[in-house]
Amino acid sequence: YHICTRGVEQRNIFHHNADKRRFTDLLIHYLPRGEIRSYSIAKKFGHDIKRTQSGAGLIDLLAYCLMDNHIHLLVRENVEGGTSKYMHRILTSYARFFNMESVISFV
Repeated sequence: YHICTRGVEQRNIFHHNADKRRFTDLLIHYLPRGEIRSYSIAKKFGHDIKRTQSGAGLIDLLAYCLMDNHIHLLVRENVEGGTSKYMHRILTSYARFFNMESVISFV
């Protein structure tokens, strides 16, 4: 599948290189099947991000491109519904991070 998603009103979703690094970490962190510890908690307790072997995760991430206001992913689904579950995980996690960063930067 080719997946493309963008920010509301075509606004930037990545403001700094650190934002792109965070999203890249999320792409890897949420690949495994089963219950996954939240990225923030895993990071807080020093857990390494584990890569999965091809075919072992919800999806295989074949390629990705992060632009300032949108992303492109090329994925192969390994589990029925895996693409939807994977996208929900990474986008929810990044939205929480993005919204917290926005609140902090305006206070």
